[in-house]
Amino acid sequence: AKAGLREEIPGKTAKRREPGVATLTGNINTAAYWDQIWAKEGQNTWRKYPLTFKKITAHIEPSETVLDLGCGAGVFLDIIRPHCKKVAGLDFSPVAINLLQAKGIEGKVCELPEIGYPDKSFDVVAAAEIVEHLDDPVGLLKEASRVARKKVIFTVPDNVLGPEEFLEHRQLFTRETLEELIRQLFDDFEIESFADTFPTPTVKISLPTLLAICNLKPEEVKP
Repeated sequence: AKAGLREEIPGKTAKRREPGVATLTGNINTAAYWDQIWAKEGQNTWRKYPLTFKKITAHIEPSETVLDLGCGAGVFLDIIRPHCKKVAGLDFSPVAINLLQAKGIEGKVCELPEIGYPDKSFDVVAAAEIVEHLDDPVGLLKEASRVARKKVIFTVPDNVLGPEEFLEHRQLFTRETLEELIRQLFDDFEIESFADTFPTPTVKISLPTLLAICNLKPEEVKP
């Protein structure tokens, strides 16, 4: 890994790194790795982002359908399903999808960036704290824009790494590099900065976060 990326985070605020984007090394994101995590946590997961989920939900209409990428056990979908027409989730962990389906929520095992749904299957495709885990964020956003009818909404940490994320994250974004990524695919978008509270098993930290809302019109999506 790049020097300085694996130091412990002092106090209760995630530490910002030097400006820029990095592709991190030491990737441990496999289905087996996440199966083990979800088998241990089950439905009682600590992976909750209250303000993040609230902000994403604010951009979804009651009449809209939503697909959540990297849904895990369905924490976000369980929150949002009373507020929209239909929800579904994708995850590459069979254990996570079993937990999701146990809640009565549609779910598929699928390894991102591939999304196993036909074109324009959902009004909104969402991904909370997922893009930074992938080697191919452009590929994921291309797939998301294919499956979405109206918009793609996602969040990433704002140039920080928490203590649980040294080996799980593959990308390190700033607002500038996130904008560069989005401009490859979308013309109509906005980025919002905020700080969420991230309750790790050992400490609560303040997590600087970037929210991207990418509005989708066929003529505006770049090939």
